[in-house]
Amino acid sequence: MAFKSEKCLQFHKVFTWEVAREAWFGEEDICLHAEGEVMGNDRNYGAWCDICSQRHEYWNVFVLTREATGRWLDFTTRMVIDTVDDFEFDITVSVRRDGKVTERMKLGSCFSPYERSRGSEYDKKRGRVYRIFRVKAADNGRVIPDLQGEGSIEIEAEISVVNKFANNLISSRRFVQDMKSITEKTDFTDVDLVCGDQVFKCHKNVLCARVPAFERFLLGSSLEKELNRIEIKDSSAEVVKMMLSYVYTGVVEEIPQEFELELLKIADKYGLDPLKLACGDNLINNLTPSNYLVTYTEIDRYFPSGCDCGCGIEYKDKMKVFFRNNLREVLENRSAWIEFAKKFPELSHEVVLGLA
Repeated sequence: MAFKSEKCLQFHKVFTWEVAREAWFGEEDICLHAEGEVMGNDRNYGAWCDICSQRHEYWNVFVLTREATGRWLDFTTRMVIDTVDDFEFDITVSVRRDGKVTERMKLGSCFSPYERSRGSEYDKKRGRVYRIFRVKAADNGRVIPDLQGEGSIEIEAEISVVNKFANNLISSRRFVQDMKSITEKTDFTDVDLVCGDQVFKCHKNVLCARVPAFERFLLGSSLEKELNRIEIKDSSAEVVKMMLSYVYTGVVEEIPQEFELELLKIADKYGLDPLKLACGDNLINNLTPSNYLVTYTEIDRYFPSGCDCGCGIEYKDKMKVFFRNNLREVLENRSAWIEFAKKFPELSHEVVLGLA
């Protein structure tokens, strides 16, 4: 794939693995994980690999499957659904023996939903957030022939990600600016969002398109529809303003730490998943020994292990690592820990098990 302009290139990295001769000529599948985040990856909760029996934070994996005369090469990546149409992958895989390239192949630029060829249901779309995709081959040859000689085999993968619509980024920024300006103009507003003493002049079409709960209020048989007025009683005006900024622009701006939990609550209430995830990220990034126990309970409440976004396990894994690294500081507040154990015995047991 030829790049039309430098600014289209969003990600480029070279990954190298060494495969032992015994493993190559064996019958077991070989997995080669490209560790770290690749552009377009989802916010993974830590995917478990059946081949290497390890959990990987991001899922970008080459699998070498035994064939009669070599190894069949496949690559799968876990991508955010909304970004699949925006990105193209350009992957070149080289095989080296004794420092010399003996085989080179390209994997091509588009995606297809991944289904294991042996017929079992390998992946399922969890909620609306992500799915596993296979990068299609750019040519027909995907079998790496068995190589003669002694010593290990080196596999090198060069992964490049291109934004197909990079030239539209300026237009996107302008669109966000225009949508922000709409919130400041009241000429064509037709519904009020009320929080305390503050009234936010809004547009029904925007609220209905972006917030399912508001759509039910404004299109169903409700007092809100009759009065063209939605009242939010369990939040502050500052947080409602931040929520509306996201609703109108689709952009999650910087979240002040003092509003993290309140914004998380309202994002969860109205089903604003990207905003909810941004709040979850903030909570994890702003972890301290003093706020650890409160944060753990909120993460458990809003991101349970089986949540559709798949972040519950990821967040808790990170919190368990933090607990191990800051054990003494977290437990210094004896009264807070005792209160936590009394109110949330299951959670306290879960935290302690994380030390094992």
